[in-house]
Amino acid sequence: MGYTCFRTSEKGSFTVTGLTWAKAIVVEYTLSETEVKKNLFEDGDLFYLNELDEEQMLQVMIQEIEA
Repeated sequence: MGYTCFRTSEKGSFTVTGLTWAKAIVVEYTLSETEVKKNLFEDGDLFYLNELDEEQMLQVMIQEIEA
């Protein structure tokens, strides 16, 4: 696969990807293991590295994942 996925409590998964071209991080989601195997991730919001410090970035990403 080439990426690390984390399971959610609802049988879904997410991965965190750095987008160097956008200087951003995106959290991508799936609802099942089947979607992971087929690489059917849905994109979440982009978090731009120049807009947030480390603590702010961590907090908004946690909020996104929990939502």
